[in-house]
Amino acid sequence: MLFDSLVSADFANKVKDISSSLGINPDYLMACMGFETGYTYKPDILCIATASTPTKQAVGILQFLPSTCCDLLDIKRPLGVLKYSDEQLLSAKKQFADMDSLTQLDYVKKYFEKVQKHYKDIDWNLGNLYCSMFQQTLLNKPLDYKIGQDAYNSNSGLDTTDKGFITKQDICNFIITKTNDKARSLGYDKVPDSTSVDFINKNAFKNITADILVNGNQLTDITYNQHVLIAGGFLIVIIIASIIKIILKKK
Repeated sequence: MLFDSLVSADFANKVKDISSSLGINPDYLMACMGFETGYTYKPDILCIATASTPTKQAVGILQFLPSTCCDLLDIKRPLGVLKYSDEQLLSAKKQFADMDSLTQLDYVKKYFEKVQKHYKDIDWNLGNLYCSMFQQTLLNKPLDYKIGQDAYNSNSGLDTTDKGFITKQDICNFIITKTNDKARSLGYDKVPDSTSVDFINKNAFKNITADILVNGNQLTDITYNQHVLIAGGFLIVIIIASIIKIILKKK
């Protein structure tokens, strides 16, 4: 399993069990948790970027927001109150930080169970798994969907070509690139993913089976070679038809 050398055997085995239960690739879950924690997988790691706002500072192996911690701990709000209090947010964040990594994995599972209950028929590739953590509403959006300005301002580093906006594809390519770079540095095989344009382009003529996304719709169990053969067949038919048409005109 990807990055298993960075965690204990118990942690790795639990990730495999959780992934099997959720129907996702354990490599992808390890990739997302690894990136979010700087590949430390520490349950008490805090987000430096939001350190100035403790009630919004993410924590743990999935970098849970305090409000998400409250949700997962089933903390109740007073009747008619829409937001958690600062006291509740800070308390929930501390509870997560005080957990050991194996206990916190139970909440990783609970988090994704909640996501999967709300978003049906999602292809849980690496890109979508990360998007479910980045911004859940991206799950049912096409790859060219642009995120909002506030999200852009907080993540402008993902706009590597200075377009002035970030798409779902940018976010997917980001996690795929980070994962493959880290995997390569540690001697693991790369983790190809169907949401990566670069991956599709570089492997367009290789005989590998992968998910092919066309306008956000998934076609499965079709090899790239099959696509090349089909396209080639159509081209040959068109050429032959054109030749016959020319011959008939000359007669």
